[in-house]
Amino acid sequence: MRTVAYVLVAVVSFIATIVAAMGLTGSLSKEGFQRLVKGPAPPAAAAPKREDEVGPLARALTAREEDLTTREAALQSREQQVTQMEADLEQLRTEVLEIQQQVREAIQSEETDRATRLLDVATRLGKMKPVNAAKILENLPVADAAEVLRLIKDKESAKILDALQVDKASELLRALQERKF
Repeated sequence: MRTVAYVLVAVVSFIATIVAAMGLTGSLSKEGFQRLVKGPAPPAAAAPKREDEVGPLARALTAREEDLTTREAALQSREQQVTQMEADLEQLRTEVLEIQQQVREAIQSEETDRATRLLDVATRLGKMKPVNAAKILENLPVADAAEVLRLIKDKESAKILDALQVDKASELLRALQERKF
């Protein structure tokens, strides 16, 4: 019995020491006593409280990241559209330049053909009798007749002007004077 009493005193002393230590550390509560009996609480118990505090921030950050990803995809799509439009615009610009060159060449060709035809008419009229050449010039538009007269030698054109009616001759001379060839 004595031994039992010693063991009982040792156990009571041990329990009293633990209770005193818990009282000094501020852990003398139901939770503290349960921790002592059951062992330390798993760290997962603290995590939900922390998750509750971080949860709204994490959700806001995730939402912001998704928004940025969406905007980046839209921006890349627009950049591709702009790049395609630039390529299309450059192709159209090239086509317009080619068409302009073709128009210039066509105008140049037409002007050359017209000059050749007028020179041919002038040559033929210069070889005709002035009276017959005057009759033909009277039926031509004033601008064309003036240009043909300009291509005929001065001596021959003077004879043709002399054979024309006075009003038609003065009209042609005015056109020759005003027009820059």
